[in-house]
Amino acid sequence: MTLRSWSGSFDVVWNPWCDAARGEANLHGHREIGMFEFFGFRKKADRTKILVIDDEPNIVQTLKDRLEMNDYQVFTAGNGQDGLECFERERPDVILLDVIMPIMDGLTMLETLRARPDGQDVSVIMLTARSQAQDIARANTAGIDDYIVKPFDLSELLEKIETLVEQRKALARQA
Repeated sequence: MTLRSWSGSFDVVWNPWCDAARGEANLHGHREIGMFEFFGFRKKADRTKILVIDDEPNIVQTLKDRLEMNDYQVFTAGNGQDGLECFERERPDVILLDVIMPIMDGLTMLETLRARPDGQDVSVIMLTARSQAQDIARANTAGIDDYIVKPFDLSELLEKIETLVEQRKALARQA
């Protein structure tokens, strides 16, 4: 199957048995692609992982739904302690972290995370109702990447996530 545009044809052939990661040219010189690439989907392994840590189920579900609609792989936790356990298991690229939570609050969780060697590379966005200067200062000292006060604009959050992901990719390419 050759894909056609108004200006002509593309040298791409959809082969459902092709390994999409290869993208190799076939005998006719066409690049073969798999089903996921053909329909514009990324494999799960390629998706950005986001860990949402908040004790408000409505906020967690809303964020999970919207992030998944934007092709992110989402994990959730209801407090800082569960968040650390999920971090160890899933190794997310970005953490969205509330401050006020039971068992372990967000700032304590962030300080614990940043004290670990494997907790240095993950991007953390504080997503909280706390807007006092001392809370923001403590979060900055602990090593947040961004601080968003609730209620928040979801499109702004998505932009900040994408910016952080791109920054981390650029740093990884330089290393």
